[in-house]
Formats: sequence, structure tokens, C-alpha cells
Amino acid sequence: MKKTALWAVPLAAALALTACSAPKEPTPQSQPAVEQSPSATQTPAATDAAAEPSSSAAGTPEAIGKQLTADQVYAVVSELKDDEATAGAQLLKDAELKAGASQIEQFVAGMKVKPEVCGAFAAGGMAEALESVNMASLVVPATASAASTSVSIASYASEAEVRALAAKQKKSFEECATFSLEIQGREASATLKDTKATTDAATTLASLGTVKLDGQTMKTLSVYGMDGNNTVAVTLTAPKDVDAAVKKAEKTINAALKRIADQ
Repeated sequence: MKKTALWAVPLAAALALTACSAPKEPTPQSQPAVEQSPSATQTPAATDAAAEPSSSAAGTPEAIGKQLTADQVYAVVSELKDDEATAGAQLLKDAELKAGASQIEQFVAGMKVKPEVCGAFAAGGMAEALESVNMASLVVPATASAASTSVSIASYASEAEVRALAAKQKKSFEECATFSLEIQGREASATLKDTKATTDAATTLASLGTVKLDGQTMKTLSVYGMDGNNTVAVTLTAPKDVDAAVKKAEKTINAALKRIADQ
């Protein structure tokens, strides 16, 4: 069974929003969003992963090295929501995320990707792959000074799954830095650029994804912290300052890892 790449779902969400609802000439209020879909939230499913994995020197706390329950993961994102203190922030539980997986999978499967090697993410199996994963997400809407942000935490049954996921992402970005895809008869071009990021996680991955469709350009920054059985993915849509967005993502991932270790 082929597994969905981390960057696939945010990309799919971006195209879905553009194809289905975005106006031909975006205004500041209607700039296309590239929010990751609640379901895959960068568990092996969101844009946005990428840079050469960076390892931390710190040891792995016990809670980091075991699978958390769905309730524990939800507790972590709930605390992160309190930190954000942003009006309109939404929490999504494990069951809600999994309920949307098949719909996202069907949408992604309808894409025609060139080169074909980059189309592996369109294969089926997303819903099945998520069955053994406990996850939760926090979605924070954009403000006048900040990009919309989604934080997704996924806890896997084994550390080996997380290590394999990281290795797969590195290969994906080496092969698919530039590609095109067709959705609902419309052609889009996409690029994935390695972006440097450092967190307290054993492995940190980051990328800046850009999708161009119908004269619109959608950018998404994704940063992932992978440690033990757990992954923390932070996706920022249309960041105005990429460096500042990276720092925000790093800070959020570190805060999440600390809370995971406390579980």
C-alpha cells in the first residue's frame, strides 16, 4: 500500500478551495487558503515536509517514545489553543479528522500528476493508514498581522513508522521539487522548496510549497517535528514573512513536544 506524502493534503486542500470557490481575482479577504484538511493534518497525509532532517542532541522523554491516546493528543492541542488565545480557533478531535480522510483521499486520487513519480500520493489508503494513528488538530484563522495556522499532532503505534515517514519525505522532495498537476480539467504548477528549521524534535522537516493556478499563487509553509512515536506539524498559509513564520512554527512545535512529554 502506498502512503500519502506529508505535503499532499495541504496541496489538495489548496486546489479544492481554488477549484470550487475562489474568485478569478483574489482580494485580501478572499486570498486562497492552503490550510491542511483536518483529516490528514500532516500525519502522513499535509505539504507540506522537506528539508534535510535535523537531529536534536537531547534524549527522548518517556512520553515522546510511546503512543499517546486520542484523549492525550487532544489535551495537548487544547493547551496550545489556550496559548494562541485567538478568536475563532477551532479544535478537531481524532474521530472528526478520520471521518474526512476518505473524502480527501478521493479528491487527491482524481489528480493527474506529472512527472508520474510525484503522483504516488494520489494512491488510495489514507483512511486505512490513519486507523492506528491517534491525532488532533488546532486551526487558527488568519488575522491582519498573521497567517492562518494549523497545528496537527499525530501519535503512531511505533517509532519505526515515524522514522520511515521522515525518510520517505526526504526522497519525495528530492524527486518532486517541481511538478504539475491537473484537477477538474485545470492545470496547476507547483514547487517545493527546502526550508531550514530547527526544533527540539529528533527530526525536523520543513518546506515552502507554491501552487500557481488560474493566475493565483498560493504559498504554504510547513514545519514538522518528529520525535519517538509522535509528529507535530505546523502549517502556515500565505505567510507574509517566511523567516518569522518559521520561528513561529518552531516555537509551537517545541511547546507541543514539551506538553507531549508531560502526558
